[in-house]
Amino acid sequence: MAHIKDNKVNEATPSEDDSYSVIERLADAIRIEDDPRLTAEDRARVVQDLYEGPRKCQCCINWVDEVPLDAELDVLEKQDDTHPLILRRRVMPGEEKTQVLVHSIEVRHPGARAVLFDVFKGLDGIVPEVKYLVFRPPFQQFFWRWDRFEAAIEAEQDEFVKSVLLQLRAIVKRDLAEAFAVSEELTSHGVITHKYLWTLFAPGEIIYTNDGGPDQFYILYSSHERPHLGHPYEVSTQFVDWSGKEFGYNMHSFMLWKFKGTRKITELVAYPAKYLPNYDEVRDRCIERGKKFVELAGIQYKAYRSNAKQSRSNPGEDGSRSKAQQIDRRIIVDAAGHPNSPGIHPLVEPEDLMLSTGLITQAPVDAVPAGGHRPLQLQQNALVPAQVIPVAAPMPMMPPMPFHAPPATGMPRPPVKMRGKPGPGSAPRRRPSTDSLSSYYSDSGGMKGHYLTTYKAYSLTLTGATF
Repeated sequence: MAHIKDNKVNEATPSEDDSYSVIERLADAIRIEDDPRLTAEDRARVVQDLYEGPRKCQCCINWVDEVPLDAELDVLEKQDDTHPLILRRRVMPGEEKTQVLVHSIEVRHPGARAVLFDVFKGLDGIVPEVKYLVFRPPFQQFFWRWDRFEAAIEAEQDEFVKSVLLQLRAIVKRDLAEAFAVSEELTSHGVITHKYLWTLFAPGEIIYTNDGGPDQFYILYSSHERPHLGHPYEVSTQFVDWSGKEFGYNMHSFMLWKFKGTRKITELVAYPAKYLPNYDEVRDRCIERGKKFVELAGIQYKAYRSNAKQSRSNPGEDGSRSKAQQIDRRIIVDAAGHPNSPGIHPLVEPEDLMLSTGLITQAPVDAVPAGGHRPLQLQQNALVPAQVIPVAAPMPMMPPMPFHAPPATGMPRPPVKMRGKPGPGSAPRRRPSTDSLSSYYSDSGGMKGHYLTTYKAYSLTLTGATF
């Protein structure tokens, strides 16, 4: 088991069971390590905390500056009216106590926004001309650009802007403590868990794979977990392709399916190229193959020679149903004439690619939704602060009735549609069809909708249908 001394880890490789306790201790150490701290007065000038309050409509969160009752917070301070940072928190009621989670961080100070635009350039299509800048948890975007972020703070000359950035750093670092611990303890030993795969796949990273084919490199566009597919981690990448008319970027995705415990990074279907043991050798080989690919652009007439296997209906002497065959023929290479010619995006320099995290927005958090607010609905014995909307009384329920039973009092018996002629001495069959019921109750009043539904449901039940 690895041991911690002076916030450093020795060279021992952790076991699967011990690694989690090591990560937790490292995360605690990162949360409490000495950072440049602001006084309570400075924080009051920099950060405003807003909390989720009682709802006023169905569509929006009502942000209030009052701390909820029984809220679990580390520090509670009274704030003033104007702040460079707006920290919004969601209130999650629990059985014993109310948990408060960060919803978003809005940066309102122009100087701080200018610094952050440079740090997160190329992510989520942000542009400096828009005055809104909002970061959403789990703040993976900060983890991927942490070195840039710290360098920008160190280089900042304006003391107040620097204090705003330091406070922002303190807020997000607490949420990223476990990720930094994983980076220090697991990835430094070349292993990773499925939960922290995201720490490997930063947008813009060069990705390597040879999954069932030649060595290939890709540029990472975005990555995220897919909960509705069994929680695989999807890695979306871009690569240079030929459309038949021009070169550009095409898209390709990898699925990293869920696994237990730790796994070597180099055993993943796709992983960052910096973990490749012979990176320079593989890179040079791919560049040479890429030059040949460029030479084939346009319409090319070539000779093709290869050894192939041809299938046969009867097995040969060796029991095999295939035989070796020498292929020697003339071919035309024409991507534009192929029915599956790829659609591509314009070719730009890698540093100018637009990458995605889904965690940075430039829209106001409390903007009124299109079409206006939706008022709250009347609930069980609850007073609605907005306009009360009348709700129609529900239709009374009736138990399913057998077809031979008489209808409820005051309700006429539905007509019976005879199918075929009854045999001698047999009783008439009374199994009404849904068509006769529909035509009969179309002009009736009162309980016609529920009565018809009851008969249809009972008929489907008798026939074994599911609905």
